[in-house]
Amino acid sequence: MAISHRRVVGIEHLASQATPTEVVDLIREELRTMRHVPDEGLRAQRQRIETAMKRLGDRYTWQEIEEAEYREERRKLEARLREGSGRWLAPRCRHGPGSRAVLSS
Repeated sequence: MAISHRRVVGIEHLASQATPTEVVDLIREELRTMRHVPDEGLRAQRQRIETAMKRLGDRYTWQEIEEAEYREERRKLEARLREGSGRWLAPRCRHGPGSRAVLSS
């Protein structure tokens, strides 16, 4: 793809303009805030769901709940993981009667 002369002139013009230092600092701080807070919240939410999945698996393994209840609750937790964010990938983990899952992020 060829770059047009008009685009190059526009880029050169932008490069020659100075942004005040205080504006740059404000922009950096805002970007840092925007980037940091949602990621931490999403990570914590995913961790809580994964912990719930592990505990659910433990309850099934110890025969505290029936297979039907286990599968229904697991389906709900997996749906919550999928809804959480496009950045999340649900862990690939299958429980069968008598098996034990190990979850990893």
